[in-house]
Amino acid sequence: MANELTELNFDRDQIDLIKRTVCRGATDDELRLFLYQCRRTGLDPLSRQIYAIQRWNPQSNRNEMVMQVAIDGFRLIANRTGEYAGQLGPWWCGKDGQWRDIWVNGDMPEAAKVGVLRRTFTEPLFRVAKFQTYAQRKKDGNLTRNWLHMPDLMVAKCAEALALRTAFPQELSGIYVHEEMQQAGPSELDDPEPKEQTYANRRNPPEETTDWRARKFDEPKQNGGGGSKSDEPF
Repeated sequence: MANELTELNFDRDQIDLIKRTVCRGATDDELRLFLYQCRRTGLDPLSRQIYAIQRWNPQSNRNEMVMQVAIDGFRLIANRTGEYAGQLGPWWCGKDGQWRDIWVNGDMPEAAKVGVLRRTFTEPLFRVAKFQTYAQRKKDGNLTRNWLHMPDLMVAKCAEALALRTAFPQELSGIYVHEEMQQAGPSELDDPEPKEQTYANRRNPPEETTDWRARKFDEPKQNGGGGSKSDEPF
């Protein structure tokens, strides 16, 4: 096994470190699969761009390894394609359905929306993530720490991951960020990624200009943001 794993460009000391930290509790087969995914995506597990955690699987009645990628890893994979041209948003809405580019309401947002720009697309690709769909809860039913204290940031990460995966299916198909994994069941980690400052009002506009980029995207319209026909959740 050691020779097979070392062929994945990790030396023995690095493999041992990964199994003790980023891939803790994994079997040898799970560790081999995890290192293969690291090579496939080009992400560095020792930089926490990709990691494995144990989640409870009610079907098998045991904890199983689940591989997850930090949102920065998604951005890196998209950028390496040479097709990624930045983002629009995020925007948030409450129960009134009105999109806002900063969330200052004391209540939880109902949803977040992010648009991804790909150079070969003629329109931005928007995706919407609903808070109730993705909000992660502990076994007692209460929101986890980050979802309780940074709800705008967390649901915006889900919207961004949805948009990036749809825009870059070949590179990101089957890969998920931690914030999307509520449906996979509780994990042994509450909030595996470091806390981040909220990125409300962040923009990454592309340098080049095309017809659709000349449109006004600063203020989302009531019908869903950038005013394009692609501005739909699905």
